[in-house]
Amino acid sequence: MTVLMSALLLWLIIEWIVVATRRPDPLLLHRGSEFQANFRVNVNESIWVDWMQLEGIGPSLAQRIVADRSLNGRFSSIEDVARVPGIGPATLDRIRPWLTMGHDQHETRSANGNRQSPSKAQPATIQRQPATL
Repeated sequence: MTVLMSALLLWLIIEWIVVATRRPDPLLLHRGSEFQANFRVNVNESIWVDWMQLEGIGPSLAQRIVADRSLNGRFSSIEDVARVPGIGPATLDRIRPWLTMGHDQHETRSANGNRQSPSKAQPATIQRQPATL
């Protein structure tokens, strides 16, 4: 019985060491002009990892944006993103070309409801499929 308990304890210790030293895969960020030329963030559906793809949006701010949307409801316009602490006018202006409301992937809406088509330098949104496990 003692040998069985010792073997079980040894197996548990080895398993604990294996699990404790295993590292998750790194979070891949695709930043750069080529990626951002085709990337869009739907302000009402994107997860925090999508927000982090934008230059100047780190993990803390990205999670704050998603948390604000969960607590205060959907954004009614692109300008509503500025209600999140840490998103000021300069940050919003910098990330605005990559934000979409999801109504039409080729257009964004301003606070007064006017549609704004992106410039020719900003291609259409790429539809991203959720990862399958």
